[in-house]
Amino acid sequence: MWIWTYLLTWQLGLFYLMMLFVFTFHAELPNLIDFVNIPVMLVLFTCALTLLYKPFVLYGIDFDLTDKSDKQAKKEIENKFSLTEEQMLDYEERITSFFENERPFLKQNYKIKQLSEDIDIPAHHLSLFINEKYDLSYSNFVNRARIDHIVAVFGNEKSKQLTLEGLAKESGFNSRNTFIRAFKKYLGQTPSEYFQS
Repeated sequence: MWIWTYLLTWQLGLFYLMMLFVFTFHAELPNLIDFVNIPVMLVLFTCALTLLYKPFVLYGIDFDLTDKSDKQAKKEIENKFSLTEEQMLDYEERITSFFENERPFLKQNYKIKQLSEDIDIPAHHLSLFINEKYDLSYSNFVNRARIDHIVAVFGNEKSKQLTLEGLAKESGFNSRNTFIRAFKKYLGQTPSEYFQS
């Protein structure tokens, strides 16, 4: 695959050099264009054919020319960036207790950096932990905690007085649409359908 990329690069380079030669010496050699016309057309024609039949040359060169299988490479990456069992247990305990006691997910725009500072765990460790333990991104993890909170407190008198938009704002969502999307993603129903049943 990479040979075609180099071939196209050489063809375009040759075209550039020919054009440079023509425009540099066109005053001294007025009939030069007649001699260069055919080679320029051949180079452009071969460039067009290369792009027509090998369009992947536009995607760049893949410099990983090893014969490792995808599974083997993925396993090496996982081993390089993994948490120990002790770290996993410690992080789970710290995050769970912090979420239960402080309920930081009720703040709008609560970012992973803020959680990292609050519980003193590096942000990249938090992200890796949430991905490995819950198979969720950070934002989906927080949204799930918000949905769990809404479901748990919906019987509360205050929450019965709130509209869906009010519930969304009270539970940390930025908008009603984000709230409805997240709710449907985790519970399979819209909030209206869920709370009417």
